[in-house]
Formats: sequence, C-alpha cells, structure tokens
Amino acid sequence: MQTNSFPESEDYGANQLGAESVAANPFAQLAPIPVTIEETGLGQSLLEDLVGKTLLETAVADLDFLSVATALSAPVLEQILNAYRADGRIEVRAAAGQSSGLRYALTDSGRNYARQAYERSGYVGPAPISLSQYQQLIQHQSVRNKRVTRSLMHEKMSDIVISPMTLDQLGAAMHSGKATFIHGHAGTGKSYICSRLNRLIDSTVLVPFAVAESETVVSVFDPSVHVKTDGADQPALMLRDRHDPRLCVCDRPFVTSGGELDADLLEVRYDTNTRQYSAPLQMKAINGIYLIDDLGRQKINPSELFNRWIVPMEAGIDYLNFGSGVRMEIPFDLLLIFSTNLDPADLVDAAFLRRIGHKIEMTELQPQEYKMIWRDLCNAKSIPYEESVVDFAIENLHYPNGMPLLACHPRDLIGAALDFIEYGEDDRRLTPYALELGWESNFLGTASAH
Repeated sequence: MQTNSFPESEDYGANQLGAESVAANPFAQLAPIPVTIEETGLGQSLLEDLVGKTLLETAVADLDFLSVATALSAPVLEQILNAYRADGRIEVRAAAGQSSGLRYALTDSGRNYARQAYERSGYVGPAPISLSQYQQLIQHQSVRNKRVTRSLMHEKMSDIVISPMTLDQLGAAMHSGKATFIHGHAGTGKSYICSRLNRLIDSTVLVPFAVAESETVVSVFDPSVHVKTDGADQPALMLRDRHDPRLCVCDRPFVTSGGELDADLLEVRYDTNTRQYSAPLQMKAINGIYLIDDLGRQKINPSELFNRWIVPMEAGIDYLNFGSGVRMEIPFDLLLIFSTNLDPADLVDAAFLRRIGHKIEMTELQPQEYKMIWRDLCNAKSIPYEESVVDFAIENLHYPNGMPLLACHPRDLIGAALDFIEYGEDDRRLTPYALELGWESNFLGTASAH
C-alpha cells in the first residue's frame, strides 16, 4: 500500500495547482487532488474494489458519474478502468442520453468480482484517505493551534451571563488543550455554557469521508456531527483550485453525548448486515470538541468510562482495534470536556482527577447576574422587564424557600408564569400573582399564593 504524505510546501501537486488557486483555496495546498494511484495513498486493489461496487450498484456509468461517486480524479479512474478492460471485467459503451462520453458496464466476470468485493467490505462511496494521510492531516489542523486568550474569551462569550472568574477558568482550560471537568448543581448552566465553547474554535477543517488501513475502511464523516461549509455536494469534475474531494470542508466538530453513551459508541463498530465499519464518537470529534454531558448517568460504568480515556489523555494517541486484527493509531487531537451535576468524588477516584487538567465548579448566581438573565429573557419574549418584579421573585420566592439562584430558574419561572397569563387572556406582563402560580407549578408548592 502506498502512503503518500500531505505536502509540506507549495511544490507538491504543482501539476494541478497554480499560485492563484492556492491563494483562493488554502485547502488545495494541504490536500491536492491525486492524479495517480500512488498519490491517493491507497492500494490499487482497494480502488478496484470500490469502482467495481459502484458500477455494480449503477449498472452503467460514465467517467463523470464515477468521478463524483468515488471522489477520484479522471486520471486515477482511467488507470483503474484500464486494469478492468485488460482483465475483461468491463465493457465500453457509446455515449447516450445526457452522458457526454463513453460509458462503462461490468461484464459477468466484473459482476462476480464486484460481488466478492462486497463480501470483503460493504463500503461504497467516496474513496477513503490512508491512515498515514489522516494522521498528518490531524496534526496540520490541530485544535491546539487555536489560541484562546482572555480577550477572545470575553468577546465570544459576551452574551452569556457568567462570573468573570469562572469565565477565565474556562478560558484557561480551553487554552491549555487539557481535559476539563465541569461540575455543579443541576441548573447552574453547565450544558448551556459548554455548548457554546465551540465559538472559541470557530474555523473550518477538512474531514475525510472514510479512512483506510490496508484493505480495512472505516467511515468517518457523519452528517449529524459534521457541518459542511463548501458546497461539496456539487456534481463537478476535479478543478484546479479544489482540494481532494475525498475530504470535505466542515466546521470544527462539536460532539455531545449524554445518558445514551455506552462502551460500544467509543469503539469502532462493525455492522454485520452492511459489512461496514463506522468511527467512534471521539474519532468524529477529531480537531474539535467532545463533550460528555450528564456524567454518571451513562449506560457505561463511570470507572470504565474514565479508564477508556487514560491512555489517549497521557499518550496523545487513541488506539482503535478492528475485529479483523487491524489496529489504527489516531492522534487524540480534541478538547475533552466532562460535565456533571453529581459530586465528582462519587464518580471518580483521586488518581484520575489528577489527570484532569482543569476542574471547574459552576455555582449559584449573584442577584445581579440573576437579573441579567431575567432581563435577557424578557427581551427575547417581548415582555416588559420590571426590576420590582424580579426583586419580588428573589425576595419572596427564592429566599424564603431556601432556593438558590440558578441560571435555569428565570427561564422556568417566566415560562410557567406566561402559561398562566396567556391562559387567563391577560396582558403579557409579569405580575407577582403569576409568578407565585408559576412557582407553585415548578417547585411543588413551596410558596403560598395570595
């Protein structure tokens, strides 16, 4: 198998790229379009299998269609098709219909070959990149190259109500690139704030559709995680100013998992029905952020979950094993964040906590911070903000009932109060009476309405 590298200089791929093209699309320099089988970094047998399975599904296809379906350039496809012709596995047909060139169809021999290829691997789609290429791509695009400073942190999070000290703690954690443990009572805004940390790494990266080691292919691109930004679905042939179409330009990934997380989602999975491998969650989060929310409520035991991260966190490599005996070594280039409303001491031992770079506690709000959230919600819901009303909520509802001021309470209390106001066909204006009714509904009758 060939293992061509991503370029270190602009000289690589000069036959495809001019200086203007590189300037227009910097990704074209990082990942130029391969024009030979050797430049794909893949073995010819894997590429022949992929083309055969594509033709088996489409029956007849021209070069344009095959190029889009396999993400391979015309010169590479011609090399593959020449091998098919030499072995009598395809027949060439004249152009017809909307096709502007020759068309190709499998012979009986070719169909038998393609069926055997399906037995080896059910993957059909854009050609993968090699593991070697992927490892270098990850390093080029490292999330740790995104420098987080105090000025950037305060700019990007300016619309979020959070204490300056906690904001700086989060900023330093993001800057460090180390694993971060965020904890605090339910309702303190942990999930809300964590979900906005991707603002700090706001940029685009190349994500491969799939990665191959030897003849084993694992799907990486996941439309539920990776957000395309380059119109990669356009059915165009290879252009000089384009990057290798085996990769698509996406926002840096932000992957979140909660109570549904189990051990299988953190390992390469094999579907026996489709005969395809799919990447684990942390591999889909490469060059981005992986947030494990509601820690302690997953299907996987907390100690097992934490043990899964010890080697990647310390060695900087995630070792992924396949049932076929193949093993991939993937650079562990992501920001790993744990978030929980449980006591950390009940979840993990001190030895593991020492491996976590930053432990940050989210606490209750100060009255002024509570009022800021209340005001923002009033503006969002187009209702008047009256400080006397929020003072009533703090002094007559929260304090007498020993209820701390949490970030979730303005949303819950205003929402419940509006339900009563709209039910009564009253003006959309918060009143002490509506707030008391809303409090009764939300907090199981801890306040007595007038």
